[in-house]
Parts: sequence; structure tokens; C-alpha cells
Amino acid sequence: MDTYKHKQLHVSLVIPAYNDERYLKVALDSVAKQTLMPDEVIVVDNGSSDGTAAVALSHPFVKLIKEGRSGVGFASHAGFLAAKNELIARIDTDSVLAPNWVETAARYFELHDDVAAISGKCYFYDYPMRRATSSFHALFQHYLQSFIAGTNMLWASNMVIRKSVWDSVIADQTIPVIHEDIDMSLKLHKAGYSIKRLRKLVASVSLIRNQTSLSYIWEYAMIWPDTYTKNQQIIKSYLIRILATLLFILGLPLVFIRYAQQMFNRKKF
Repeated sequence: MDTYKHKQLHVSLVIPAYNDERYLKVALDSVAKQTLMPDEVIVVDNGSSDGTAAVALSHPFVKLIKEGRSGVGFASHAGFLAAKNELIARIDTDSVLAPNWVETAARYFELHDDVAAISGKCYFYDYPMRRATSSFHALFQHYLQSFIAGTNMLWASNMVIRKSVWDSVIADQTIPVIHEDIDMSLKLHKAGYSIKRLRKLVASVSLIRNQTSLSYIWEYAMIWPDTYTKNQQIIKSYLIRILATLLFILGLPLVFIRYAQQMFNRKKF
């Protein structure tokens, strides 16, 4: 007999989007296949010049809003402000969710009143060595970053937070150029909230959405220490800057493998 008596929590899913029509369609198709549909799906168009808005509106369950200020932080913030339900899920346009993703998140929060936010496991769907790259991501995103920060870390492509917590800690914050998931994690930790990593909350993503230029990767890496600086953690910021440089160098072979894969695909077709 089913003895489940916890209140069912409702979920708002937020997806910031900028010129990502191809990725967004795949992400929304994975949302449509959920065993438990989110109560609302908010796509925030951050000034796209392609068919992103049309793709969003082609899915009848999507609510499309606009954010004119350029930057994923502004777009995400606008989506969180518009969300109406007890739980706010946050993914990216290249996130492909496991079919039970929403159900897994909702049930976990229903059973764990003490948890403020959760994040999950990653696979890269457009890169070879799927298990190896997933393990590397877990090592970096979860274990290494958690050790540095002193708390489990959220990951913006696969995370859920209680709206009441976000309203009390994040909603009135300014949005500089930072990694919003790291910033959110640090602020929640400072406020005494609990973050958990749920291995069975699974999302697959593209490997940096084909943005494999060395300059882009370097600029992206340096936002990591900048996020700590803006949270007044100066010593950690300097240490992370050194670590990010080392990771950039170690990651160069992955970039070259990706270049080779792209060249092979072009020749193939």
C-alpha cells in the first residue's frame, strides 16, 4: 500500500536562451517527455536574433518572456523572478533531461525539508569517452569545487532551488559577470542553507556548445576566481586563479580532440 503522504511540490523550470534555436528544441523535447511535467516552463529570450523565440513558442507548455539586458545572469534572474511555484528548476538550452528528472527533484524536496537546493550528474552527449568526461566533470564540479568552497556546489545546467530560499538570499542581488551557480552556492552557504548533490538527477549537455576557441575558454575560466572575488573571498580567488590556469593547460588536449572531431564531421558530410 502506498503510504506516501507528503505534500506535492510544484515546479517552475527556467531556461535562459540566446541564439540557441537548435539546442533549445532538443532541451524542450526532453522536457515534453518527463514522467512528471513541470507546472510551468519559462524560456527567457535574451535578445536572440535567430529562431529561438519561435522554437520556444512551438512548444505549447512554454511561457516566453524577454530580458533586454545582455547576459545569462540577467536572463536567469528574470526567469527566477517570474517563477510562481515552490521549486525553481534551472537548466541551460543544451540540457537534455533524463525522463524522470522533474519527478526525481520534486520527490526529493518533498522528503527532505532541510535541503535548500540540489544539483545532479552530468554527461556530455556530443563528446567521445562519455564516462571518462562525466567522471572528470564530477571531480571538478563536485569534489574539487566543494572542497574549495566548503559546500556542495550547484551547477546551472542541472539544479533546483526552493523559491522561498532564493527570494530571501538571491533575489535582490546585483548581477555582475560571474558564474551564477557558484555565486548562488556561496551565498546559500554563507546564509547557512544546505545544498545536496543527487547522482540520480541526470542531465546531458553539449561540451561548451561548440565554443572551443582558446580565448573563449580562457575568459570563461577566469570568471571562476572573479566570482570568489565578488563574494569577498580574496585568498581563495588567488588560489583558484592559479588552479584555473593549470586546468586550462591540462584541458588543451580535450580542445584539440574536439577540433579534430569537428573537422572529421565536416569532411564526412
